[in-house]
Amino acid sequence: SDENADIENHVHAFGLFAYIVLVGACVQVNEKCFELITSSSLYDISSQVTWKGNSPFSMLCEGDYNSSRNYMVQALWRLGYPKLEGHYAGCGNRQSFSIFVAKPPTLGGTGNVVGGPVHPDDQKLCHYLRGEGDGREVNNELSNQLINA
Repeated sequence: SDENADIENHVHAFGLFAYIVLVGACVQVNEKCFELITSSSLYDISSQVTWKGNSPFSMLCEGDYNSSRNYMVQALWRLGYPKLEGHYAGCGNRQSFSIFVAKPPTLGGTGNVVGGPVHPDDQKLCHYLRGEGDGREVNNELSNQLINA
């Protein structure tokens, strides 16, 4: 019936709104807003909507340093967010997440300051992300190129 279609459209629109707010909370590394959206169950975080530009995880890594970043990364995974193997950061989905955390001088396409020192908490997060499979395919490809050289 038309009434069920209207309800489904409202649920979809509200879920999309929750998703957009979640991405904004990740960009700003705003723990309180992040907690509000994730605790409300308005958006199924495990679905990782990649069709809407940058993912929440990517935007969280791209944001400037904040002491809440590591907590929010762990919270995303506790909520069922997909692990890193086969997922990439950036609007082109080609970068490793740890590159966005470290922000080397060669990183383009971000409005953040790049090339500066990396906070010790973010250094630990980069090592942790690498241990969870971040950048594994690129590292394997580089290893093979070096072996074949």
